[in-house]
Amino acid sequence: MPHFFIPPENIHGQSFVLKGPEAHHLLNVRRCRVGQTIHLFDGTGKTYTGRIDRTTREEISGVILEKDEAPLSSCTVRLYQSVPKGDRFDWLVEKTAELGVAVIIPLITERSTIKDIPTAKIERWRRLALAACKQCNRADLIQVETPVRFADILKSGLPSGTGIIPWEGEDSQTMDEALSGIAADTVNVFIGPEGGFTLQEIERSRSAGLVPVTLGPRILRAETAGLVASLLVLHSAGEFGAKK
Repeated sequence: MPHFFIPPENIHGQSFVLKGPEAHHLLNVRRCRVGQTIHLFDGTGKTYTGRIDRTTREEISGVILEKDEAPLSSCTVRLYQSVPKGDRFDWLVEKTAELGVAVIIPLITERSTIKDIPTAKIERWRRLALAACKQCNRADLIQVETPVRFADILKSGLPSGTGIIPWEGEDSQTMDEALSGIAADTVNVFIGPEGGFTLQEIERSRSAGLVPVTLGPRILRAETAGLVASLLVLHSAGEFGAKK
């Protein structure tokens, strides 16, 4: 059964109110009517089965029949990804949402070709993220944050957790080796632009505590590197084993 996003504040005890685009889709695209059951998720891991009791042109209200809480990932992956040209970041947002990445942050580096990211594009990525979470039956939402400058992160201090920076100049330490024995529940992955990180950025990254790793002998496109690195981290955390 397809599921639809409902903000947590729109769940009131055993009742719910669905508004905006999700209500429009249910009413005008899927043609749901009073008495039908629907599947909802609130973006925090909670899912609901609800029955529609009332509809208007702008909202749906009903009663909660069942409530469940899906197990969230044991590893929070925050992907700091430089934005490639074209629509490749759109694709990456969708695929990382499917994998289970928790947060994706557009990263601006010295060699970034795209340094000015309009608010409209960020909002588009958030819509794509929501659609991907719905499509893959995810109970939580991947967060798409506002862009940050790599230099500012290195200057102000790294976010909490383990920091990994895939780099084509690293030829020995693998992702598995870097993550071996690490019990951190948050892993921050930093991916450079098409031209790669500068040597100065790598040196400053090492000093700040980031761990350079290799993703293999081939040079990957920026968005491919982000997806592969995220997959390796989640696999290392056991996210692709038997169903929980």
